Amino acid sequence: MSLASDSDDTPTAASTADLLALRERRSESSDTITCGFCDEETDEETAIRDSFCSFECFRRYKGRKALNAIESDHTLCATCFRVVKTVEKPPWGTELKVEGPRGRGDEDVKKDCLIGYQYPTEHMEKGLRDLKRAVVDDDSVDRRQVVAVPAALRWGCECGNTDPKNRDEILEAVDLEQTIVSLLGCLRTLAAEGTLNSPPSWPQLRDALRDHGRDWELVIGTALYG
Repeated sequence: MSLASDSDDTPTAASTADLLALRERRSESSDTITCGFCDEETDEETAIRDSFCSFECFRRYKGRKALNAIESDHTLCATCFRVVKTVEKPPWGTELKVEGPRGRGDEDVKKDCLIGYQYPTEHMEKGLRDLKRAVVDDDSVDRRQVVAVPAALRWGCECGNTDPKNRDEILEAVDLEQTIVSLLGCLRTLAAEGTLNSPPSWPQLRDALRDHGRDWELVIGTALYG
């Protein structure tokens, strides 16, 4: 007794070939986009958030934007994420008069809008910003020597970073636990101020740190968007 019938849906060789041909035509006709993070081409139908080839690229893109915001914020240390300065804003429209070096009269007095007064927090210390090379004469040996001399004294973070907008992979790991705590607080503050569209999740941040270590781009993007 035959089990085949007119309603049998078992695919034949011909129907399988037709399906493969149809898929190939769809693939050829589908639009592609360039990933917003890695610049790889990806199928528009499978794109993540309409712009990325993978969730990892999406998270890295968001993490990079957050890091850029931190590095451009002069009140934050981009290495350990501590708050190093606070800004007290004056009443709107307050003018500041700046006198010229000659002091000859009104022509040397310029007016500027006062943005605010900035104050160091307990995390800021004064230290050397960097060293520069200088050539000096050494009469004792009758030759010129190249020596390192201090470039300038300036405020820096207690973590050792002398330029808050710079990131230092060695310094960030000296007190890694504090760096992580400061990062969480930093992201929460930026989200509350509207700089970031999404607040961080501590469980997601914790899991991302466990899985990816100090890959801050991916860690921050995961903490913000899962």
